[in-house]
Amino acid sequence: MADAPRPCTLILGGGLALGAYHAGAVRTLLADETLDIQAIGGASIGAIMAALIAGTPPDDRIAALDAFWATVGRETGNSFLPSAGGVRHLANWGSALTSRTAGVANMFRPRWPGEREEDGPCPALYSNEPLRRLLADRIDFARLNSAGPRLCISTTDVLAGEVVLFDTAAGDVIALEHVLASGALMPAFSPMQVGERLLADGGFAANAPLEPFLASDRIQPSTPLVILVDLFSPDDAAPTSLEASLARSQDLLFAMQTRLRLEALVRERALEARIAPEVAGTDLFHISYRPLPHEAGSEKAYDLSRATLRDRQAVGTRDAARLLRRMCDVGLSSEAGLRVHRIGHDGP
Repeated sequence: MADAPRPCTLILGGGLALGAYHAGAVRTLLADETLDIQAIGGASIGAIMAALIAGTPPDDRIAALDAFWATVGRETGNSFLPSAGGVRHLANWGSALTSRTAGVANMFRPRWPGEREEDGPCPALYSNEPLRRLLADRIDFARLNSAGPRLCISTTDVLAGEVVLFDTAAGDVIALEHVLASGALMPAFSPMQVGERLLADGGFAANAPLEPFLASDRIQPSTPLVILVDLFSPDDAAPTSLEASLARSQDLLFAMQTRLRLEALVRERALEARIAPEVAGTDLFHISYRPLPHEAGSEKAYDLSRATLRDRQAVGTRDAARLLRRMCDVGLSSEAGLRVHRIGHDGP
């Protein structure tokens, strides 16, 4: 008799167009019959991916993720260029700058000075109204709030400077406004007025919402397995140019936020294990996207060319497969506490 699937929590970090890495990784994880994804967390583009998964019937989830990236991707001619090298690098910069100046169909458009819309009350460079229409059509929020796995997304209160979570396990009814608020990265996008709060991108405070699933005050027991799919790598090669230095500094801002919070959670769960050794432990497996050499430096998150999106998906597929192999090799511990398994970028 085959073993029952392992209960699993999936946490998806933010990073705009880098989220195509999610699509490749999640496609592999959803197709693995040994995993039972019971909870999903996300911030920014990770919240959008999480909402698409939770708001779609299980058999249609992979197709929903693929369709999203096919819809927002732009054909720029990069597909006909070399897969790497200086020409491709310049083309990716061109794609990112086109997004910055003209917007991206089905995702965002330039916002005119003085314009005020339902996409937020504050000045911003872009309107997310195209994304609003797309997600309203693609996500079944009734399913998300009832039949789907637990969903938790993070936002940041602009006025109070604190994390604001929306969690179906806590009884929150998650709507389109919450998902859009989680991706409202100022000043590109206006924060959203949700009730009495002015909410912006979850990445400002919790680019990967770990605590709701792992902290000692969690409202539900942790699943024995947690998979973190991050879009900013804590490790990379030394920068060799000013462009690379700027890009690396941006990556570190988000990657180190996640690493420090993980380290704090490991200490917290170690204390919990001493006080309550009977509490089941958790193994967390962590993969992250390391930028390809032809990425558009610090503007890579705005490169939505279809060729680059395919590259990122391919890396996500590869890294998720490596994660599954590592998980088979080390197994899951029965001891209390939190163990973090970082999947590096070396090896097959």
